Amino acid sequence: ILAFLFGFGLFRQLPRGPKFAFRRSAVLAAFGLMHGFLLWTGDILVLYACTAAVVTAFFRTAGPRTLLAWAAALLACPALGVGLLVPISKMAPEEFAKAVAESRQKEQEGKILDTRTYSSGSFIEITRRRVAAYSDELKSMVWGLSPSVLGMFLLGLRAGRLGWFDGDTSHFRRRLFYAAPIGLMTSAYAAANALGLSQLEKIDWGVFFGAAADSAASVFLSQAYIASVVLFGDRMRLFQAVGRMALSNYLLTSIVMTFFFNGYGAGYFGKMSRFQLLHVVLAMWAINLIWSPIWLRSFRYGPAEWAWRSLTYWEKQPMRIGAAS
Repeated sequence: ILAFLFGFGLFRQLPRGPKFAFRRSAVLAAFGLMHGFLLWTGDILVLYACTAAVVTAFFRTAGPRTLLAWAAALLACPALGVGLLVPISKMAPEEFAKAVAESRQKEQEGKILDTRTYSSGSFIEITRRRVAAYSDELKSMVWGLSPSVLGMFLLGLRAGRLGWFDGDTSHFRRRLFYAAPIGLMTSAYAAANALGLSQLEKIDWGVFFGAAADSAASVFLSQAYIASVVLFGDRMRLFQAVGRMALSNYLLTSIVMTFFFNGYGAGYFGKMSRFQLLHVVLAMWAINLIWSPIWLRSFRYGPAEWAWRSLTYWEKQPMRIGAAS
């Protein structure tokens, strides 16, 4: 859903010209690099910034049919990649099993090193480990998430081209009616059949169809979520301020969590169960829900949104409500 909305947001920005869109992406990428190297290796900002630049360069004038065709092809890439693994695993089972074992061993060694470093290491040790890990993430990013993210970007751009959010939005009732059940069914099927892929235990055609269902689920569930917000947004006012400060809350969450989990803070990395982590998530959401509306009573944007706008326009933007534009 986030990639879809980024694509729609890019549609709103493209009339300002490609130079503006590229500059906006460059600023977001800079935020992402600082975020990934200094706070959290799971950063998505660089990926989204690079994807926005690709869309601006190659798809900014594309029509709805072209966008739909490219989106379908890109969203099919993860399933096609799994499909290629099926015959490979059957033609060379011993070599494939060896590769799986080596991958598991490397992954386990990485987890042990992460737990030891992040839970008790110094700031320098943790940062050195994070820089190495995030550098690897950047190298694999193009071959991993980019095709599906680019596909969702294009669907968001297509929605803008077709005027989904202009004027009458009653069509979202129809989209919610069919997208929600299809999305839930394909998501359940994907979860049941993609287990082998996640554990690298069994690669067969069931896993292939599970990966295909996962791609389909991302499309239908995103439509269902968006339709729900459009149709019932008035009942979700509690979350509106958080959404208006999405980038600031994203970065704030990383700042709070890095001190909560890392050794130069509370050091809880690798020491909590999933049930306990659920309480951490709820607590962080409570912080975002409390501070966001308080901040927006006095300011037009979140601090990160303000910095993003100011650097994109290369001019200090008015921050306080009532200040001259």
